[in-house]
Amino acid sequence: MNNYDNDSHPYNDENCVKKTTSDDASSVVLILGIISIVSIFSWIFSFVGLILGIIALVKGTKIRHNSSAAMAGWVLAIISISLFALGVILFVGFLMPPFWWFF
Repeated sequence: MNNYDNDSHPYNDENCVKKTTSDDASSVVLILGIISIVSIFSWIFSFVGLILGIIALVKGTKIRHNSSAAMAGWVLAIISISLFALGVILFVGFLMPPFWWFF
C-alpha cells in the first residue's frame, strides 16, 4: 500500500492537465484583437490582421458576455475586419480605375 493520498499525488489529473478558464480565453481574444488592429495598418501584414481578426471574432463570440477583456477583443476584431474591408473598397474604387484604362 502506498503512502500517497489522492490530493498530494504528483500525477493526479489536476497536475497533469491544465484546464483553460474563461480568463485565459478572454486574454487570448484580447491579444488577437490588439494584434489584428495593429497589423491592419500595414500593407504587408494586413491579411494576417484579417485572419487574426476573424479568429478573435469567432472565439470572442462564445465568451464575450463573460468578460470585459473578451468583449474588448471582440470589438477590436470587428473594427479590424471593417477597416480591412474599407481599405479593399477604397483600393478597388479609387486606385484601380486608372490602371484599367490601359487594358
